[in-house]
Amino acid sequence: VRAELGTQLNELESLDSLGSDRALGQTQQMSDLVDVDWNATISSYIMQQTALQASYKAFTDMQGLSLFQLNK
Repeated sequence: VRAELGTQLNELESLDSLGSDRALGQTQQMSDLVDVDWNATISSYIMQQTALQASYKAFTDMQGLSLFQLNK
């Protein structure tokens, strides 16, 4: 009986520790989301969007050309 109670107590302590670890991880994730530098995030997004638009334009401009036209 004592061994069984000891086993159950160990399981409870393990679950408590696991719960604490998860709570700490979730707190860190929430902090990462809330403490965002919005100016840097928006600037990065706009730069990535501009680069993507430029690559789309370059692709569509090059799509209609042949090797003979590129060699001019």
